Amino acid sequence: SSRYTVSEISELGFTCISLLPFNHQQKKNFFDKWFSATPEKSAAIIAHLNKNSALDRIITNPLSATIMAILQDNNVPLPKTESSLYKKRFELLSGLFDRFKGVNRMSLQPETLLSAARLLAFQMHKKKVRSTSKDSIISFFNENLLPESQEPSIKYAEMVVQELISPSEILLLNN
Repeated sequence: SSRYTVSEISELGFTCISLLPFNHQQKKNFFDKWFSATPEKSAAIIAHLNKNSALDRIITNPLSATIMAILQDNNVPLPKTESSLYKKRFELLSGLFDRFKGVNRMSLQPETLLSAARLLAFQMHKKKVRSTSKDSIISFFNENLLPESQEPSIKYAEMVVQELISPSEILLLNN
């Protein structure tokens, strides 16, 4: 795990390391390598970060840089703030930007998936947990997430969970 808060960290047999933030040249190298076939995309990200210093201070590690690269790769307008960076990433995952490409990977509306993800995230935050079982999520959605027909449905809850797992990859399964 990249988190020191994993309770079993001492039992895993791994050494804990901490990544230092990217400096400007490392950030440029990251994007240049990502977009080696399309260097203009790398240059566009660097120019965008130079104009948006608050965002530039946030894009300091492989995770945040990857999010920017994926947005750029999908021709999503680049964000100017940290919150819009993560908002755009979830919009991309939910299929919202698929509409602009004429692609349809989802059965449910992007807004439904985003609403469900927010509802679940808030519930988990209230319970102070970082993971939960798939069955618990289905049960929670069955009780708290109404389909457009306005009647609770276990099938609807299962469909929401399945789409949050795949193709959106908003929920990640682990053993």
